[in-house]
Amino acid sequence: MTGYKIYITKSAEVAHLLRDAVSARLGQDGIKRVDSGCVCEDCRIPRLYHGEDNFYCAVEYDDRTGYEIVMA
Repeated sequence: MTGYKIYITKSAEVAHLLRDAVSARLGQDGIKRVDSGCVCEDCRIPRLYHGEDNFYCAVEYDDRTGYEIVMA
């Protein structure tokens, strides 16, 4: 089972700071992978948020299903 928590922000810097903070916990609390970047057309993110003016930090979990969107 894989689940996601996706933080969406208007700032690339905030997305990267979130990535760095969560990456420090890799392997803990079921955190499997963390990445960040421009939302553009990422298939994990609903179309409503697509565009080059939105950035994300995606946290992938081993032990969850579904996803949660958090505006940061």
